[in-house]
Amino acid sequence: MRRPISATYLARIVHMTSAASLARAVVEGRLQIRSAGSEDDLVLGPLRELAREEKVIEEEARALAQTRGWPTNLAGTPYGWTRLGGELAREALPRIIRIYDREVFELDADLREHGDEEVGSLIAAALDGRRAVLRSLSLLSPQATLPGAK
Repeated sequence: MRRPISATYLARIVHMTSAASLARAVVEGRLQIRSAGSEDDLVLGPLRELAREEKVIEEEARALAQTRGWPTNLAGTPYGWTRLGGELAREALPRIIRIYDREVFELDADLREHGDEEVGSLIAAALDGRRAVLRSLSLLSPQATLPGAK
């Protein structure tokens, strides 16, 4: 059965905001990123806020997909984030920044191509949350955004 291209974008939003997202994996305890003090808490704070936002976006995206009869499992297998497991948050910061930088880039492209107002609204919400996290985390480690940074 052929689906509109927006179905693929909606499934991608479900995938990116599901329990397998980086923020939710950390906050919900499936990915252990350690905190040994206030420097680590500065990294984890924005992730906690994003995880709360992602839960709401995921629920809205699933509801829209159900209303339209579109599948939500088109985006593939969730990423495991194994390379980040067990690290202190401040040590993982450069990798986390690069992950969100990539997701912002991808969502920005999706926002231009989606072709559906309701799907676009969900893409914009996911994009805004990631941009905010990226800005906050980049301020903690400005060099992490430079090419060749750890």
